[in-house]
Amino acid sequence: QAVAAIANNYKEQPNILDWLKQQVLQNAHEDVRLIAVLAIANNYKEQPETLDWLKQQALNNAHEDVRMEAVNAIVQYYGEQPETFSWIEEFLLEQNPEEAEPILREVAQNHPDEAVRNWAEERLSNK
Repeated sequence: QAVAAIANNYKEQPNILDWLKQQVLQNAHEDVRLIAVLAIANNYKEQPETLDWLKQQALNNAHEDVRMEAVNAIVQYYGEQPETFSWIEEFLLEQNPEEAEPILREVAQNHPDEAVRNWAEERLSNK
């Protein structure tokens, strides 16, 4: 919770984003890594480089928990953008088929956009 408090209260400080990214990459504790991913996605979603950074984490991070949380953050914060929608589809169905079903179920049940929920349900029925 300290990571979230720092991220929320000091997000305007110039070094906080870099510090959060360092926590994602190097912290030994899973919960800290996940909170840092969420803090970056939530507090810096308006910055153009955040989406690209999340995509890189989803594809390349050494920790499966971070990869999954990055995908969840992309769906939550950027899922309605057409270019993101196609990236999510490619990621789920081509690059990580073993991780696709739990994410698709989450999207089908909880995404606020009905079109996105329908897309996820359609993909689940095609499996």
